[in-house]
Amino acid sequence: MKFDPRAFRWFLILFALEVAIALFVKDRLIRPLVGDVLVILLIFYFVRSLFPVPTVRLAIGTLLFAWAIEIAQYFKFVERLGLADNRVASVVLGTTFDWVDLVAYAIGAVVVVLIERR
Repeated sequence: MKFDPRAFRWFLILFALEVAIALFVKDRLIRPLVGDVLVILLIFYFVRSLFPVPTVRLAIGTLLFAWAIEIAQYFKFVERLGLADNRVASVVLGTTFDWVDLVAYAIGAVVVVLIERR
């Protein structure tokens, strides 16, 4: 474990941006699509701020994690856990499966690799 202040700053910036999108943007492009692309970067930089994992490996791991959560939504994971009425669990784990989200996550993984390689 090794703290990376640069990655943590990016995590904080992305977290603030995601919160702003969630609170103030009510559209069909920025909130659902851009928000899902950015969440990959958010998770990536959070993990990167704590663990010096190679970029491609971490991007793939982040992508697989996000896909697993999305697939769990398909199988109504939150409901099966009995957490459907828990607002935090519903927001964090999500409740609605969407194929477009899988694509948005993949785009996010590619974007973070491109950012880190330059």
